[in-house]
Amino acid sequence: MLNPRSQHGFTLIEAILTLLIMSIMATAMSTFIVGPVTGYINAAQVSSTVDDGARILQNVSRDLRGAVPNTLRVKASPGQYPAIEFVPVLAALTYRAAGGNNLAFDQAVSEFDVIGDYSSQLSAAQVAGDALGMVIFQQNAYTSGNYDQPMAGLNIYNAATSAGPYPAAGTHVALPASNNLTVGQTSVAKFSAGWSGNIPEATSITLTAPFQFAFDSPQQKAFIFDRTASPVTYLCDLNQGTLTRYWGYSFSVVEPNSSTSAPLSGANNAVVANNVASCSFTYAPGVSYRAAVVTIYLGLKNNNGSTMLLIQEVQLPSSP
Repeated sequence: MLNPRSQHGFTLIEAILTLLIMSIMATAMSTFIVGPVTGYINAAQVSSTVDDGARILQNVSRDLRGAVPNTLRVKASPGQYPAIEFVPVLAALTYRAAGGNNLAFDQAVSEFDVIGDYSSQLSAAQVAGDALGMVIFQQNAYTSGNYDQPMAGLNIYNAATSAGPYPAAGTHVALPASNNLTVGQTSVAKFSAGWSGNIPEATSITLTAPFQFAFDSPQQKAFIFDRTASPVTYLCDLNQGTLTRYWGYSFSVVEPNSSTSAPLSGANNAVVANNVASCSFTYAPGVSYRAAVVTIYLGLKNNNGSTMLLIQEVQLPSSP
């Protein structure tokens, strides 16, 4: 028969003390582990949010840099729908100002040449069913600086031709929507004044009806845009927390900034950012000593509830 005193084991008190010591050690270890792990997770979320925001801003900036000069506009008081609107360039051309089939600005014209061969590029858009428009010397012309009051004949967003006297009555910087253009290739030609050699093959521009453009561009630049895809608006809906790109809607005198009303309500659109907490756009038109500048402010929420504010400044060519 065994002696009870020779048996070994844990008493209840010893077991409780062991559990107590283990819980104290676990609590102490969690203090050193949870903090760094939580910090790592938060840092990863911040880094992911910043990377997403930077990618979004780069894409928007690239889009804005492809705008027809002086076609950007931003509402002064956008409310819950901050937005920026512009017209993308399909092709930037140099028109012939003298000799041959040149573009005149003192009369209506129905055909003229641009230097270089753009026939393949522009014909491809027409074959796809796109309607092409043209703008020459687009102006930042708004009444009292209000972008919802573009001046007729001077600004692409106001389709009415000028009533005169300046610019000339019936003229406009942009070809009317009812006047379509077609393109073709012309043979090699020569300048008639002070030119002793051949120029590159030219592209002929033919208009549906004769039209007089308002101004001669100092750099002889004409910008072709795709009416099927223009204009374009980036709109933040702060109620829904989204940034959306809209395109292919009708030109409007008043800049659209509501996703639920025309022309944006029926436009093509794609959401480019979610979890948008704040958003704003500012636009400073170009002047003689600097280019035009767009500043984008975009606040994005991450999973831990904090908001990261990203700022992007975009310099744009403003010489039309």
